[in-house]
Amino acid sequence: MAGGRVGNSMTHLVADGDLAATADDADAAADLFLEAGVCVFEAALPPSLVAACRSVLERKSRLLDERLAARGVDLQAPWRFNEVCRRRFARYDLRGWALSDAIFTESLLLWSAAPWLPFVRSVLGDDVKELWRGVVDNRPGSETQGWHRDGGFLFPNGVDLPPHCLTIFVPLVDLLTDELGPPQFFPGSQRCTREHLYTGLGDGSCHLPHCTPQLCAGDALAFDYRIIHRGQANLSRGAARRSRPMLYLVYAKPWFTDVHNFPSDAPLFADPDAAVGGHAAGNEGGGGAGGG
Repeated sequence: MAGGRVGNSMTHLVADGDLAATADDADAAADLFLEAGVCVFEAALPPSLVAACRSVLERKSRLLDERLAARGVDLQAPWRFNEVCRRRFARYDLRGWALSDAIFTESLLLWSAAPWLPFVRSVLGDDVKELWRGVVDNRPGSETQGWHRDGGFLFPNGVDLPPHCLTIFVPLVDLLTDELGPPQFFPGSQRCTREHLYTGLGDGSCHLPHCTPQLCAGDALAFDYRIIHRGQANLSRGAARRSRPMLYLVYAKPWFTDVHNFPSDAPLFADPDAAVGGHAAGNEGGGGAGGG
């Protein structure tokens, strides 16, 4: 169900099914992506792989909580470690350690045989590189993010330039309602600098429609680094309370680099007397998965 729900009026970009692409036709998927800035490949990964990844991350999440508690980390305050950064309250960005198990390092479907790679090459070129990968764990109690871009335009008048970087999101749980905080997008905003049309939502007078793609676990959602988007709050409560882990992979043209936004000198899983608080994080965004 890749069409998604929309805010305000409908457009041809966000009607049911209009964001759906197929990995078997990479060029057609690229054409859709160039127009909308976002598209969805349904059932990109098999359920068995998704379940195995989710199981590993649930275990890692428990270990993370134990370690944060043992280190006396204030969960209400910004913090950053080598392995995990807080992206506002209850929204954790994990890299490296979280994906160190064999299911992540040895599954070809997450590497050379990833079903979205032909599409990525069609958009960014055969010499595309992977910048980084990780998991955003959006936990109960998180807040809806502000609308933002993961990266800006390369040049002041560069709105018509083709994509130079994109992100693949793979949810490891179903996101068919707003409960767990699915991401939202403004299709086409990757080619528009008039951000007031998108971000001035406080008075409810937004001029353009936004969409919330309905995703199943194992779908792959691709979005332009420049598109305006946000992650929603995880509203799950009580017996239905659960996290929303989202695997992400960031690809770019070979000449492009971006701020990694993770420290290298503040290990969480190390001497408990060292760097007890990690690094303070004045800016909790960035790093390519801010909308997760």
